[in-house]
Amino acid sequence: MRTVLPIRRQFPTWKHEQINIRTSSLKNDRHLAEDIIIDLLKRDMEVGGRIRLLCVYTAQTHPENILGDLGKRIFDELDLSVSGEKKDLAYTIDEKVRIVIFNKSATNVLYGNSKVVSFEELPEALLREFSVLVNGLIPCAALHSISALRERTYSILALMNKNLDGAFCAHRALIPDVDDSIEFILNLISQEISTKILCDESARNFLDTDSIRSWYDGQASPENQYALEKEALWEYLKNGGADLSDVRKQRAKAWLRKKEKSQNQLKDKDGKDISYSEAKAFIENDSFLEIRGCSPPSGKNPDKFAELFYEKQAETKPACNELSRLTCSSKDESDLRKKVFAFLRESLAGGEPKNAFDLMNFWLYLASEKHEELTYDKTMHKLNDIGQYLAERASYHQEWFTSIVPIEDHDIPEDVIGTLSKEFYQGVDARYEHVLAELDVVPR
Repeated sequence: MRTVLPIRRQFPTWKHEQINIRTSSLKNDRHLAEDIIIDLLKRDMEVGGRIRLLCVYTAQTHPENILGDLGKRIFDELDLSVSGEKKDLAYTIDEKVRIVIFNKSATNVLYGNSKVVSFEELPEALLREFSVLVNGLIPCAALHSISALRERTYSILALMNKNLDGAFCAHRALIPDVDDSIEFILNLISQEISTKILCDESARNFLDTDSIRSWYDGQASPENQYALEKEALWEYLKNGGADLSDVRKQRAKAWLRKKEKSQNQLKDKDGKDISYSEAKAFIENDSFLEIRGCSPPSGKNPDKFAELFYEKQAETKPACNELSRLTCSSKDESDLRKKVFAFLRESLAGGEPKNAFDLMNFWLYLASEKHEELTYDKTMHKLNDIGQYLAERASYHQEWFTSIVPIEDHDIPEDVIGTLSKEFYQGVDARYEHVLAELDVVPR
């Protein structure tokens, strides 16, 4: 089935996000393009990063100088490392930002690798460069999902129309907890959005077997002495249900084939020479350690299996952790709330767990808005501050009607007025009862 490239499907959205660098400005200040790019990268870092293609379209005869200076500034000022070669006139930063230099067609270029692009060719050239950033299974599926949602926004609005307002209000009025009505409507909206994405055929096509095979064939072999042959690994990828203990054995066999191909002499763990037939027998019996130097990764760690899909082993763990962090799971809200409140009761904020929860929730909301990094120590420090505030507030409130009482007017009995008058005449400390008895007259 023919699929539409997500890069073209997304173009109507991207065309509203253009970066224009005027030639006239560049003539007056050759560092202006660098300043603009540095400023954009700083802004992106403040919001957690974003996918972005930055293109400098210039008539300078030595565009490589722009990229060289820019790479140094990015490292010095932003502490970011760039990948790519200056000679190729393109840099990539953390697989999220790509910076390219194009020369205008009228430029008298003096650099052999200059990318001369006419104004008419510019849109197509930019699309090709952006494709480098999203040339992957997950990015393509994500772009198609976003496009599906954008294309069907009005159908969602048509379904979630104002005629439902009365029904929503009636539902809210009839249930014990009015907050449940909010969750109900938001769940309806999120389910409708999810349905639009799940039903998008283009997004599914980029995750099917044929697309995965095409992606897999284009991947470089990993830098790993226990890497499997590509066809052997493809069988696991195609069929699923990989047995990690069997994978370990296959990796040991792959290691042995490489040794046999290079005609290396094998030794057992005691240093005695062994034949390849003996080594194969050890591997079949899962006795890998009987062969000196044969120690394939344990079959109990999925991250070690994931190494087979990365060119560099160092890339594996961060990617697996990120995917694990993004994993969705279903939780019962009431059960989760009970667990949170039980924890709060054992903390310094245990006197008022509900108020502590509300204050912590508001603090987390503000922190997320500012993209703050939250650590365990920072979170516990904030919880202790909230506990101290709640304790001091409770202590203050306990003074009411004990040491702090309201001043209230009341009638003074006749038999008491005489006693109060005598006290006042003798010069005792005046109390509010003396005022109520209207004894505040000039004494004789």
